[in-house]
Amino acid sequence: MSIPELPITNPHYGTGVYRRRIRLMPGEGHMFAELEDNNHGFRVGIEHDGVSVTGITGDALRTPLSTCPGALARLQRLVGAAVHSDATQLSRRADPASNCTHWLDLCILAINHIPRGAVDWQYDVAVTDERDGASELSVHCNGVAVHRWHASGLALTAPEPLAGRTLFRGFSSWARDCFSGDALEAALVLQRGNFVAQARRFADALGKANEPVKKHQNGNVCYSYSAEIVEQAVHRPHSVRDFTETPELLLKFV
Repeated sequence: MSIPELPITNPHYGTGVYRRRIRLMPGEGHMFAELEDNNHGFRVGIEHDGVSVTGITGDALRTPLSTCPGALARLQRLVGAAVHSDATQLSRRADPASNCTHWLDLCILAINHIPRGAVDWQYDVAVTDERDGASELSVHCNGVAVHRWHASGLALTAPEPLAGRTLFRGFSSWARDCFSGDALEAALVLQRGNFVAQARRFADALGKANEPVKKHQNGNVCYSYSAEIVEQAVHRPHSVRDFTETPELLLKFV
């Protein structure tokens, strides 16, 4: 599969770092999770009885489009799911194309964390802007490095066993062949972060503030771009943050 060309219209691209932090915090009968990166801020609460998900609440604290908060209703499809369901089973149940990608990912991570028991979990993703055709990607879990990769565009260049592997469509398939358990989850978290990191290439990210959203050329790709929602969506002003020099501000939602 060819890797799509990624144009650069942001004059500051090449000097920064995309950052994403995810925190999973279990309690008795519930799981609280939050995510923040340059473009998004979400929280989710999962209620469960130890066997199945019994309720889902959430907050869309910072989103690029005005319609994104409405995706909470679609997450309710996960109510009733077994807490030992794997990520693929949960994704199929929820129908990713009709959900907010990032909120759904957070919800699935939260549910998958329930069987780990009473332990907090934090992922920190960092993706450097591409310089001289190369970028560096890393994901830490609770302060410990799990994966450190090098890439050019949307293809890996290092470490050697992974060189040439795609970071785009087809990633999940080969990642499941190479990793398992917590290492697989961390790899998926890093790939998702790298995908969002590409928005740093564009001066206006998805579009100019308060502009109506253009229909996506590939049709339904998420909740806000679904046929029945996209006509209502507008780009939100001041929705982008730069945490290059301030990772300590992640999950403070300021």
